[in-house]
Amino acid sequence: MRFGRGYLLGSSVAGRRVTPPIRLPRPTLISSISDKKSSSRPEEGLTRREDWFYQSIHLPLPTRAIFEEYSGLLPDEVERHIQDISNYHQRHRAFKVYPYPCLGQNRFLNLSLSRHPQYPEVLARLSRSRNALPASQPGESLEPKKPPELFLDLGCCLGQDIRKLVVDGAASENLYGLDIEPHFIDLGYELFRDRRTLKSRFTIADLLTSEGVENAGWDKSQSSTVVDNSPSAKDVSSDAATPSPACIPLSTLKHQISIIAANSFFHIHNLASQFTLATQAAHLLVPRPGSLILGRQVGSLKPGEYTSVDSTKTRFAHDVTSFQQFWDRVADNVGGGCRFHVEATLDENELGENKNQGQEWAEPDIRRLIFAVRRV
Repeated sequence: MRFGRGYLLGSSVAGRRVTPPIRLPRPTLISSISDKKSSSRPEEGLTRREDWFYQSIHLPLPTRAIFEEYSGLLPDEVERHIQDISNYHQRHRAFKVYPYPCLGQNRFLNLSLSRHPQYPEVLARLSRSRNALPASQPGESLEPKKPPELFLDLGCCLGQDIRKLVVDGAASENLYGLDIEPHFIDLGYELFRDRRTLKSRFTIADLLTSEGVENAGWDKSQSSTVVDNSPSAKDVSSDAATPSPACIPLSTLKHQISIIAANSFFHIHNLASQFTLATQAAHLLVPRPGSLILGRQVGSLKPGEYTSVDSTKTRFAHDVTSFQQFWDRVADNVGGGCRFHVEATLDENELGENKNQGQEWAEPDIRRLIFAVRRV
């Protein structure tokens, strides 16, 4: 599949080629939720670290549909509900800990996964899994039945892309989310009003500080727990304000995940940390052709280390060539004959506004790197 204008490389392609420009749909803004002092521009008087924290909330049409069709809110209740849950003070506290544009600019409402060129494939594979039967039981003479494909959202934030998948037909019991901050998971349940109904499970883990998914004996509850909120693991009559304490070690997902979404995940780290995270993710994939890691992140025409958003460390921004070479190194590190085919493009459309506003992290050569990394 061609992703659009930019440089497209496969695992066996050494040259560069130009393809027609990709045109990702811009969010359709149908409401702007704010108080009297709110603005879509950054607040005055903020430090450099906070110069893109916005008070207003722009709500795309597909996101509004989730709140009405999935969360059961009436049209005139949606704005107030989002304002109450994702309120200025609550979001500002989270932004102090994780000063990322996805929080400061309310980008978690944009449903990034559904706008990826590979989303139709993701949805088709996960929707088929809704009707998949369990593997055949011991002693059965029938041909083994194919188990469902599992999905993991790395850095899932409030789990907004998981809810979008459920609305579009994916089986929620086959969806997992991973984040370092448990408060985000809890806010997601409040935001989408599905604490008693969502069967997806959420892993709380820091993949940089754990011993590693590749270690089959890894079982450290302090580093990794999976929040199981399915009805079988929780009394649905409970009004507890926190997710169920039922936990399983993340190592149980080793070689179990067919599709991983990594939107705005790798790019906040330096190259060495990205390599660790990508290797961890690769060990979660089912080791067969077709297993997929897809996403979008900040890239650059000039690959290299740049000052991070909090100015205390660096982040590595890839171009297409460096990204291909990166995944070749990851495959070598995973071993066992692992190889990846990389499709990627650099797109400028969505990041122009940030450059126009003079935000320091939006350096002149910044681009959006849209990618799909497929095991072959």
